[in-house]
Amino acid sequence: TGLIFGILPALRMTNLDPGAWLKSGKGAARAEARSLLGRTLAVVQVALALFLTVGAGLFVRTLQSLQTMDAGFEQDRAVVLGLDASASRLDEPAMAALAERIESRVREVPGVQAAAFSMIRFDSGRWVSPLWLDGVPRSDSRVKSYDGNRVGRQYFQVMGTPIVMGRGFQPQDTPKSPRVAVINETLARQLFPGSSPLGRYFETGGQEGHRYQVVGVVRDARYESLREDPRGVWFVNSDQEQDGYNDLVVRVQGDPAQVLPRIRAAIREVDTNVAVADTATLRELVTRSLGQEKLLARLAGFFGLLALLLSAIGLYGVTAYSVSQRTNEIGIRMALGAQPAGVLTGVLRQALVVVAIGLAIGFPAVLACGKLVSSQLHGLKPNDPLTLAGAALILLFVAFLATLIPARRAACLDPLVALREE
Repeated sequence: TGLIFGILPALRMTNLDPGAWLKSGKGAARAEARSLLGRTLAVVQVALALFLTVGAGLFVRTLQSLQTMDAGFEQDRAVVLGLDASASRLDEPAMAALAERIESRVREVPGVQAAAFSMIRFDSGRWVSPLWLDGVPRSDSRVKSYDGNRVGRQYFQVMGTPIVMGRGFQPQDTPKSPRVAVINETLARQLFPGSSPLGRYFETGGQEGHRYQVVGVVRDARYESLREDPRGVWFVNSDQEQDGYNDLVVRVQGDPAQVLPRIRAAIREVDTNVAVADTATLRELVTRSLGQEKLLARLAGFFGLLALLLSAIGLYGVTAYSVSQRTNEIGIRMALGAQPAGVLTGVLRQALVVVAIGLAIGFPAVLACGKLVSSQLHGLKPNDPLTLAGAALILLFVAFLATLIPARRAACLDPLVALREE
């Protein structure tokens, strides 16, 4: 529709006989009346272009915000390997022993800095369990559940998540030693507000749950999605919780692609029945999780650029048509002493009025519809001033370029030619 709005006046202009129109006495008043519909359509185009450009800006900036945010872990040199040991047909104790041997062997691979198994990886689901503090009676009204993860001893080193208090898991944490746990900063504030969590105890699950002593606090991170709010998470040592394994997370030095073949070979050395189902860096896992945001940014960007193009075509067509209608008037004014710069400014000012009206209509529409997209945004609001101002400036620049050619044509008009036609 917008393309038709812009092309129809332009096509009509190309079929004009300037001499016939000038001789018929078409003046400024009649030209204004004939171009009123074109200006109205151009206003609608500008308002729609502003609406779509703001939407594109919001979605693109949301994607950039998520891509550059601090997820709480290092993404580029950590590789996740999904292992499948179903062909080994081992029971749980044997499976736990196999996982320990795999960890130890992979750590010996040149280029590997650390390796640890993890039950939950980024964007792979959740393990939620109720926690009970010492001295708190168990009842349904007091129950609170938090996310947990069973990880290897070097897990925090692999992930690049710093210990902010206490210690991480160490070799002395064995199945025969008291069970220990590490919690993140959010859970420390939730369970032990105003006091140190180190040395405190909590229990998990039902009446048969295990009792853990908190030995460390790690920095908060994103565990399932970059959009999630900070949530309490507790970690237990897989050396003490021998219950099989899931994914092997490895921190490498240099290019992961060069180290991965050596890691695969080391795993086959331990057990040829263990298959590496899939591999990905943490960066790739994070990128996959942003599929919806990327799609929205691309679609919004495409329609925003299309709207800008159509509004430019419409403004060009309307301005060119108006100039052709006012050729006689402009020629007379220049013959009476009007300067080309004044004519150029006048034509641009006329186009600017159309853009200003379109912006005046578009901004309230953008603000009114902001709540519809607020759930898809991150790190900014629908009425973000920078995005609104940027969209308006882009639209003004496009409008200036679109109307500059017909405005220059009007400013370069030879008054003698126009008067001779008259």
